[in-house]
Amino acid sequence: NTRPAMMQISEIKPAIKTQGVFIGLVELHGSAECETPLTSPLGNVSCVYYEWKVEEHWSRTVTRTYKDGKGQTRTRTETESGWTTVAGATEAPAFYLKDDTGVVRILADGASVEAVSSLDRTCTATEPLYFAGGPREEIANSDHRRRFTERTIPLHAPLYVLGHARERQDAVAAEIAKDEQTPVFLISTRSEEEISKSGEVIRKTELQPGDLVFFNTMRRAFSHVGIYLGNNRFIHSP
Repeated sequence: NTRPAMMQISEIKPAIKTQGVFIGLVELHGSAECETPLTSPLGNVSCVYYEWKVEEHWSRTVTRTYKDGKGQTRTRTETESGWTTVAGATEAPAFYLKDDTGVVRILADGASVEAVSSLDRTCTATEPLYFAGGPREEIANSDHRRRFTERTIPLHAPLYVLGHARERQDAVAAEIAKDEQTPVFLISTRSEEEISKSGEVIRKTELQPGDLVFFNTMRRAFSHVGIYLGNNRFIHSP
């Protein structure tokens, strides 16, 4: 559960710089960087992360048997339809978040990633993308329509990260990675304010474990975010 919520609490420090990352929950702002950027397969975007999916639409007519109000056996014809995923993948190698003090490595595996839409298109079998971007074989009962979607974290894109920092095994430095004891690991191309606006203002009694809580500190809104653990306990970066 990563439902955004809004409350007001004072005297909690804001997000830190990469140079000051310590072991534990941290909150960072910066840009997405990578020495060897990826190229997304559908949108050809230079990026540090991508996920894509191809869905194919199908429909079929089925005949069903049922009992009417008098107990008589009847049949009726119905049309069923839907989308089936026929291809897709996620590529999430290690990359870096950079700010004006340095960089920190991000391991996105297991994170909740809010990426940028780089492609959202539906096409028919007469268009080149239909087979060029998807399987050569169609599914049963295909309507010959496919929907292509792709999301990326573009190279140099502004980034917000809330997650657990740990020691790297290959260098004297920290990295941000999935931690089973930390309820939230968020990597977002949106700002704290944008994330908070997708939530709702709630009472303290309505909080649920795992809620993201955006605090009004330092006399400005959205200056800090924490995670509600339950039993009136929060976890937040210092």
